[in-house]
Amino acid sequence: SADYICGKIGEGKTDIRETSEFWGGTNSCSILEPFVELYKMTMKKRYLDFADYLVESGGCRDGNLLEYASKEGCYPYQYPEVKAYETMSFFEGVLAYYEVTGEKKYLDIVTKFVKDAYKTDGTIIGDLGGGGELFDNFAVKQTEETDRHVQETCVTVTWMRLLVRLFLLTGKADYAEWIERSSFNALWGSLNNKWNKIFRSYAKKMFKPLPFDSYSPLVNGRRGREIGGFRMMENNVHYGCCASIASAGFALVPMFAVLREEKGFVFNFFFNGEIITKTPKNNDLYVKIESHYPCDGRVKVTIDCKEKEKFAIKFRKPMWCKTVLVNGVSYIEKENRIIIEKDWCGKESIVLEFPMQLKTHEQNGKTAFSYGPLILALDTRKGKTRVDDEYFIDLNSGTLIQPAEDELIRLEMNGKNGKVLFTDYSSSGKEWERENSKISVWLKVKQE
Repeated sequence: SADYICGKIGEGKTDIRETSEFWGGTNSCSILEPFVELYKMTMKKRYLDFADYLVESGGCRDGNLLEYASKEGCYPYQYPEVKAYETMSFFEGVLAYYEVTGEKKYLDIVTKFVKDAYKTDGTIIGDLGGGGELFDNFAVKQTEETDRHVQETCVTVTWMRLLVRLFLLTGKADYAEWIERSSFNALWGSLNNKWNKIFRSYAKKMFKPLPFDSYSPLVNGRRGREIGGFRMMENNVHYGCCASIASAGFALVPMFAVLREEKGFVFNFFFNGEIITKTPKNNDLYVKIESHYPCDGRVKVTIDCKEKEKFAIKFRKPMWCKTVLVNGVSYIEKENRIIIEKDWCGKESIVLEFPMQLKTHEQNGKTAFSYGPLILALDTRKGKTRVDDEYFIDLNSGTLIQPAEDELIRLEMNGKNGKVLFTDYSSSGKEWERENSKISVWLKVKQE
């Protein structure tokens, strides 16, 4: 397939930017990353040459995206084309191109692009963009109620992929923090664990369930409203782009949880599990992780090293957490990491404690709540409340109660007219086939 494309596209042939009538051809230019990866696998120069051509194209016929990303004060929603998914995919390819060429300007461009995108379009649940799946300065608009389809799952996963690549290149803690926010809220919220049918607006009817939902509402909204990228295939089978890419996101999270580096290991997430691996000097190593994270901040990690060896174990210190205890003792972290470098031999346990608490977030006269890495939401089918009401709440009254089987957490707050029930965003709105199934993250709240 790559050879066929090389034979048809390029200098003196069809311009890659003219192979699509949509988004200035940015969708076509997003094949940059696969060509770079193919070059890494085969070392065939023609694939790198084609990657050179794609980078030189600038990724868009309406304006060079690399130049726009380099401009100070120019944000993604101001680019000539603003399709978030395809634009981020192109910049993911630019990062891969940097890995091969070593030209630092490309790393700098993508780093700035990511910072700018997060500033103007990043939302509280860890997704980007509104207006369908477009960059549109949505960070300041996320508190507004809208009939548009916002916070697309394709964008969530592509954002996470881009962040993982940047983290592997830079080790910057912000990227791991943003990945956590995206995965535990926007991505997990897309899982169709109730196996509901999904509405297709153009056909004006419900279709058989897909494993993932396409859009994530933030204010007085409903899940299951649309199948992004809907296509019918043979035998009356259908699919959608979000339903396809979300599985990559769910695979990415555990793959990113624990990473190997030259002098040891980096723990980014704290899922229950076991790891059988090798130390930097190729000795047998067994690791067991016991936790209820992200619902609880206590994590026990048991290291069993068969031969005495010195190496480092680094744990990410979540930025939402002010303090951390290591084996009961306060730890002053370095660069948002807990670093334990020592001679390991035999079995040893480390207990980490990341105290979680209820936090309020204020924007545009609205309030949202978080608990640790989890964003909270009101769900009309759980609390028998209206998500568009004005709430008088005692902000100091948050109490955790027993969650339902498919929830991560439940929290009650005292209101003027009784208890107000919040649950984690990822479990909210999941009964969208039923009447009156709406959720809201941003609420009109007054102090009781």
